[in-house]
Formats: sequence, structure tokens, C-alpha cells
Amino acid sequence: MRDEGRRKLLGNIFGVVLPLATILAVLLLVPGAAATPVPQVDRDGDGMDDSWEEKYGLNTSRDDSMEDPDGDGVKNIQEYKDGTDPFHPDASSKDIERNKNLLLLGIGIAVGIAGIASSVGIGIAGSTASGAAAEKPDLKAKMMIFESLPMTQGVYALVITILLLPAFEKASVMSQQAVGFAGLAVGIAYGLSSVSAIPQGMIASASISAMSRNKEIFGFGLIYTVISETLALFGLIAAIFIMIYSGLR
Repeated sequence: MRDEGRRKLLGNIFGVVLPLATILAVLLLVPGAAATPVPQVDRDGDGMDDSWEEKYGLNTSRDDSMEDPDGDGVKNIQEYKDGTDPFHPDASSKDIERNKNLLLLGIGIAVGIAGIASSVGIGIAGSTASGAAAEKPDLKAKMMIFESLPMTQGVYALVITILLLPAFEKASVMSQQAVGFAGLAVGIAYGLSSVSAIPQGMIASASISAMSRNKEIFGFGLIYTVISETLALFGLIAAIFIMIYSGLR
């Protein structure tokens, strides 16, 4: 019984605590988006500090927040939030649009591939669990744990989406030449690594079958199933490093 307790503890650590701790550490360690500056003096009520407007020769007596004097496709209010010069083109609007499209494509690849892989893995494990639960109804809860494990690749894709989307509205980021391709690289790197959800579903299915014959296999089965998920974790970490070093975060 003591050995079984240790196996269950190890299974819980690998299956639940480790992925959650990884996500939490990533969210805490990755620099967040800069906070939107709060105007100290804003007599014209356009959301931009008067001292900043005076510095760049903008009008402090009327709302000129939606104007674009440098013609780069970035409005004055966004230039103020990003801390950039409203009279110096950051990039052409075509370049910014291209980077945004590539970023969205990267998010779509990450979420799409992860969603397909997770659904296949869940289906494989779930079909086995449905049959085994009829014979061993007392093990239904444990079988559900195995079935849910391939879902984590989809959760990681959601984390990537949350980390990438703030850059979409930052013109100072979208005007950089390589960020669009970096966003695409993030999607490809994580999307392909998330395919590990399919073999994870196969291992979960085999573990469910084994557990229905010998319930003591639960702990080891959980560890076997989670080991295949480490590839998705590595893909998530690699994707985050791409974000950091490309300027997306």
C-alpha cells in the first residue's frame, strides 16, 4: 500500500503539478507588456499627456489623438502609448499589416494543430475508457484522469495565444521587421510539438486497459502517459524563448 501511495504521488506530480508549475513559472518570468502611460496633464482630453504633445509639436488645445502625421498607419494615441515619435515613420502600414497577418497565422497554426492532436488523443483514450468503465465502474474517476491528459496540449496553445495577442496592438512591436516571422515560428514550433498528444492518448488508452486488469498500475501508468507530454512542454518553452528574443514579449 505504501508503494502504491508513492506511485500515486509521483503520478500526481508528473501529471498535474509539473505542467501547472511550468505554466505558472513561464507567466511569472516572461516580461509582460508595458503598462499604458497615464497622462499627468491632459487639457484637451485626448488621452495624451500635454508635455508629450508639446515635445513633438502636437496641438494641446484639441483632440488630435486619431491623426497620423507621419503616415505610417499608427495613430498619435498609439504612438503615445508606445513612446514613439509621431513624426517619424516606424514602418510602412504594409509592413505592419504583414506582421499582424503572420502573427495571426502563427497563433492559428499553434491552436489548430494542438486542437486536432488533443482531440485525437482524447478520443483514443476516451473510447477505451468508455468500454473499460462498464467492467470496472469503481475506476471511472481514474480513467477520466487518463482521458484528460492529452487535453493539456490544447491548454498550452491557449497560453501561447494569451502571450502573443498583446503584441498585436503594439505598433512599436509590429513595426519591427522580423516579428511577423517570429510569430509564425512560434506557431510552427509549438504546433508540431503538440502532436505528442496523439501518442499520449495511445499510452493513456493502454494504461486504462492495464489498470482495468490491475488497479495498482495507476501510478506507473500516469507517469508513462505524462512522459510523452514533455515534448509539448519543451515546445512551449522554445516558443516562449522565441517570443522573448524576437521582441514579441
